[in-house]
Amino acid sequence: MTTAGFNLSKFLHLLFFSFIGALALTTLAACGSNAVAVKKYDRIQTDSAAAMTLTITKVQRPWYAFRPLIVGRFKGAIPEHEKIPGLFFKSFSLTQNHNSFGGIYVWQSETDAKNWFNDAWFARTKKEYGEGTVEYFQILRIRRIAELSQPENSYWSALSMSETKIDLNATGLLQVIEVKEIGAKETNGQVDRGGTLTLWNTEADAKTYFEKNAAALTYFDTPVLIDKLKLSNNVPTTIAR
Repeated sequence: MTTAGFNLSKFLHLLFFSFIGALALTTLAACGSNAVAVKKYDRIQTDSAAAMTLTITKVQRPWYAFRPLIVGRFKGAIPEHEKIPGLFFKSFSLTQNHNSFGGIYVWQSETDAKNWFNDAWFARTKKEYGEGTVEYFQILRIRRIAELSQPENSYWSALSMSETKIDLNATGLLQVIEVKEIGAKETNGQVDRGGTLTLWNTEADAKTYFEKNAAALTYFDTPVLIDKLKLSNNVPTTIAR
């Protein structure tokens, strides 16, 4: 039914999914965290990956799309994303306030990233959700501290463009990616700012570690992963840097 430009059927449809999303959020809160136990490697898995590229995408979340609905879409998109040429790793992500969703990608090269984030990607994203953004970073090194044993978990990520030294013995730390900005403007004599993208087992683990420097961070809720990275194990886990 449409009255004076108002589509009642569509409104009720969106209202129903909003109610389901709110109900699911309440259930999740009641159940609490179901994080998988951290299993650290005997030796850190690492790769000096200067040729690799990291991208972070953000797209405005529709008002009716609550977290459980978005996470369901994340999981449904895994088969398609596993086939993307040059994609080694992806954390499907929501911003901390859940106003935007997207992903954190590790690519074999910048060319692979740009082949995916082409004009058609931007046009499709704009049509379905609104303007999408893509940030590019050069990867300097990747270090995997613990197993990513489940593709779905209460994972949390933190991007810090001021913190380059991370204690690898920190509770709940799973992975550290050292990056520098591509095409950044010169600031205080530094052309490219360096930083880290860290992956944590839970939100609490990340925020406990960074509690003194929270203002310099961008947090991401990253509940679903695709992991095809092939890393070597030549660094003892006793190194803390």
